[in-house]
Amino acid sequence: DFGMLVTDFGFGKTPASRSNFDRDNRVGNGDFAFIGIHFLRLGERCGAGFDGEQPITRISVKELRRRGMGEIAAGDLNGDGWVDTTDISIAMQGGIARPEATK
Repeated sequence: DFGMLVTDFGFGKTPASRSNFDRDNRVGNGDFAFIGIHFLRLGERCGAGFDGEQPITRISVKELRRRGMGEIAAGDLNGDGWVDTTDISIAMQGGIARPEATK
């Protein structure tokens, strides 16, 4: 969910955008707050349905690309090769607005 949010972050979004939880014209801090509040809730992942699978707390950029989800690598805010809680912490401190994520 976090990686998708970073990929989608910015203005000019439709209310139906996958990371636009408050259904306005942008993906921003309100949507990030929604993910933060629901982080690690079982069966509540975006795009995964309500199947009850365990949430992924850390995934490598290499694995994302292998799964055909390379665009989500934008969630690797510190560039260490992993999308994880460290990147979420960086985003909480204002580090989410990467140029390639706002296009």
